[in-house]
Amino acid sequence: MTSDAGAELPYPELLKEHDVTGLRRHLHQALLSLGLERFVTEHVAPMNVAVGLAWMRGAISVAQEHVYTEALQLVLRQAIGSVPEAPPGAPRALLATLPQEDHGLGLLMAEALLSLYGCHCMPLGVRVPMDDIVRVATLARVDLVALGFSSSFNPQQALAALAELRERLPAHVSIWAGGSNAGLRRKLPEGVQGIGEIGDVPRLLKTVRPSCPAVDP
Repeated sequence: MTSDAGAELPYPELLKEHDVTGLRRHLHQALLSLGLERFVTEHVAPMNVAVGLAWMRGAISVAQEHVYTEALQLVLRQAIGSVPEAPPGAPRALLATLPQEDHGLGLLMAEALLSLYGCHCMPLGVRVPMDDIVRVATLARVDLVALGFSSSFNPQQALAALAELRERLPAHVSIWAGGSNAGLRRKLPEGVQGIGEIGDVPRLLKTVRPSCPAVDP
């Protein structure tokens, strides 16, 4: 995962003034300028690092971090809503976090790229019980389950949860794990794919169901 200690805090004046409207406007302008894929990989990913580092240093408040997150989530959801519907036979992906995890921004970024590359996404949101993830994945016959783990999630619990999920899902269902959690930098359970960088998503999607080629956005 990206970890540039020198990352520059984005839109500092807008965050200082808690200007949600101004922040959304600037994010939307960046989206229009870059396109969705580059917006996610080149703009949002480094911004997230900078905001996270600023929060850890005490340079921004919890409220300011929430302003950033809420504005970005809205812009991303609007962008996802404008992506054409996935074609028949496209891979089906379920995205969620477990009950101990309430950070869902990374999953939203993954959803944007998956949708852009022709995947049918089923976002369940954050704090979803394991039983519900397994049940929905089975009933909906998904090809991929993507989970997000922030640095606050216990690394050992993350690895144990991934191992349990692998045992409970059919072997043909791919499991992805992404986020800043330290556990994801260790040896993952067999059959679980770690997402090192958000930009890896389009390439890895081709391995989910090779018989269904990815769509060129």
